[in-house]
Amino acid sequence: MPQLHARVEPEPLARLAACAVLVAFGWSAGAAETQRPTRVRLPEPPPEAAPDELFAYVEDIADPALEPESRGRLRYHRRKVAALTVAAADLILSQVPEDDPRHARAAALKRDAEAVATTAQERSAPAKRQLSLPDEPLALDGTLLDGSAFDHAGLAGKVVLIDFWATWCGPCVAEIPRVRDAYDRYHERGFEVVGISLDEDRDALEAFVAEKQIPWPIILDARNDAGGLAARYGINAIPTMILVGRDGTVVSTDARGPRLEELLAEQFPMP
Repeated sequence: MPQLHARVEPEPLARLAACAVLVAFGWSAGAAETQRPTRVRLPEPPPEAAPDELFAYVEDIADPALEPESRGRLRYHRRKVAALTVAAADLILSQVPEDDPRHARAAALKRDAEAVATTAQERSAPAKRQLSLPDEPLALDGTLLDGSAFDHAGLAGKVVLIDFWATWCGPCVAEIPRVRDAYDRYHERGFEVVGISLDEDRDALEAFVAEKQIPWPIILDARNDAGGLAARYGINAIPTMILVGRDGTVVSTDARGPRLEELLAEQFPMP
């Protein structure tokens, strides 16, 4: 069975219930904690494990000491913990009879974990908005890295890639060379890129942009309320890349990877 932490502490049900409230408001797990990891890879529950081992597994992954500092990562971490807890509880329920006390314990564990997942889902309810974006206009506003206000009017008549990303997101960073290549090839023909950064550490973001020599504007969007661009357009995972056509309406909400090149070839046909 995978080992995450040597400490096996009390029943995790209370932790999960408290987690539901924390997810709902985007709060950290407690000001008393002084240092947390930047990233934790949580393993899947081992299908061959015995019920008691699975209970110990759930206690380990629910340990607040494993929660990352970043609020963006923290939300994803808690959703992952809830999903893995449900999976572990299902494994336990499949192994023990209903008259076994562990059956009731696993059922309660699953119920509380599903409550956490439901709370997280409700918090990201604007995701439905993203599904309706194609063929609709998409307006941007906010503050750029230099402190000035972003001018959306400057995008009129251009094909624009809107990249929701963060420096701490590995897949986001991995997309940058592809986007840079597209920018260099199509910029003179009317292609623009606007980065929407979910970073909370502005100094780290500025250093990253300077190091990578990113030429396109970056809007700061670290807010966790409904006023942020990510919340407004239903962005609940990054990287998310949205391509907007010359008429200002959304062409695609999945403009990343090889698909980006396909979409740009359609927007900029060879003479």
